[in-house]
Amino acid sequence: MMRIATLDEQRSLRDLAGLPRLCDEVVWCDLDTLSTTADPALIVGLWLFDEPGAARKLLEARGESGLTTVIVPRFKSGDLRRVLQTPTSLRLKPGEYDAFQWDDDTGVNVAGQTLIDSSLHKAQWGSVAGMGVTVLAYRAHEAAGWIVLCTAAVTSKKFGVDVDAQRWLLGQIIRRAAESAPAQTSSDGQATVPMAASVSDLLVGDDANAPAVVLAVVLNSGDRGLDVVSHTLNRIGFEVPAGAIEATLSRLPPQELVELEQALRQCGWGAYLRQGRRVLAEGGIE
Repeated sequence: MMRIATLDEQRSLRDLAGLPRLCDEVVWCDLDTLSTTADPALIVGLWLFDEPGAARKLLEARGESGLTTVIVPRFKSGDLRRVLQTPTSLRLKPGEYDAFQWDDDTGVNVAGQTLIDSSLHKAQWGSVAGMGVTVLAYRAHEAAGWIVLCTAAVTSKKFGVDVDAQRWLLGQIIRRAAESAPAQTSSDGQATVPMAASVSDLLVGDDANAPAVVLAVVLNSGDRGLDVVSHTLNRIGFEVPAGAIEATLSRLPPQELVELEQALRQCGWGAYLRQGRRVLAEGGIE
């Protein structure tokens, strides 16, 4: 059974007109209820641009509780980095397509008018070859809930849409997020994630903030202090919440500084090392 929660204030939007026929039950909630409900939440992307403060608060609350949130069209063009609190830019740009490929090469017959442009590449679940990303998932750390941006019109009720393809797509997003959702909790109810086997495993895992955090540690000659790492990230232009930094540091194994730097270079972050050292030498981005 698929049950989806969404904002009651968005009930009249045409963007969600097709949602009731895609799932077993739609639960219309106020903002406070949506922040805490365990059901996957679905919101229209325009809200992130029109009310970024409220959207950021909602997404942060759900993410830190390990809950999935799916964001669907419509969108505006622009950068959602501050709202989603991603470590690097996440821009939405115009780009019309009739269908796209899921990451296992399955063709998805759902159209869209927006594409995602971001260096976040670990959870690009859908794309159009030669154009850009259509479905991208992000979470601040491996104990956080997924935020899934879907630019395909999965909940539209426009004439001619492929309802079976929409239902498949929404189901895939919900299942994929659930399969990798944080499952472990400590005795006080807080999500726990084990230490990574190696820094290389941490860098190639689902933690999108890991490369930036390890970079800051290396730039500070191995200092893993939360305040030091946070300050360095800000100085070199990365915006990572303190909770996400702390979660990543807790999973960073006790390897030597030279091993951290070597792993960063192997993962393609050598240029960031050079740029970070240059920026710090020049006083940083204050």
